[in-house]
Amino acid sequence: MPDEHHAEREEVFLLCRAKAYPLRMNDAAVTSHETGASTGLVERTLLAVARQRPGFDEKRCRLALDCLVTGQAVRGALQTCLHQSGLSELRFAVLVILFALEPNATTAADLASHAGVTRSSITEALDGLQAHNFIRRQRDSVDRRAIYVRLTKAGRALAEEALLAYLHTATQVTRFVTPTELDMAFALGAQLRGGVELPLE
Repeated sequence: MPDEHHAEREEVFLLCRAKAYPLRMNDAAVTSHETGASTGLVERTLLAVARQRPGFDEKRCRLALDCLVTGQAVRGALQTCLHQSGLSELRFAVLVILFALEPNATTAADLASHAGVTRSSITEALDGLQAHNFIRRQRDSVDRRAIYVRLTKAGRALAEEALLAYLHTATQVTRFVTPTELDMAFALGAQLRGGVELPLE
């Protein structure tokens, strides 16, 4: 008895072997180190199965996968920008939060809440920033259990420099998107998030 999945496997095999079919994401050549050739094969396999099996919409699947790859590429560009300032995403987030809260100090617990990470992750990030004199910790004079965190002068300068570089990169990444397309992208993003946030059927 023929394998009921033979057709889809044959399609994937032919896609992988065809010399005229380069590894691409939604007809755009993959150049990101993070997505690479293996992700091209993964996407093509998923879309081949979506075409063959009933109950799936290939275009909707392609949209979800394309958003994933695009998001990874954008994040990679922003991470490269931060790396040039010697910052991880979390250390950058800590600097931006402290920058936003100035002149008020804050606690590690509040930083963790704002950044959406654990206390241990924040402690590690603060240790690294303090080692480079970008933040200072100060124990409360009344409640000795409370330790407040503030930017140093060097930390404030780094926060502003990194923040502006980050925004410049975000602007450059989206430079080919027209004003009309921006509004459409915001609307599409909201619709996609709605599909994620609502219970799946």
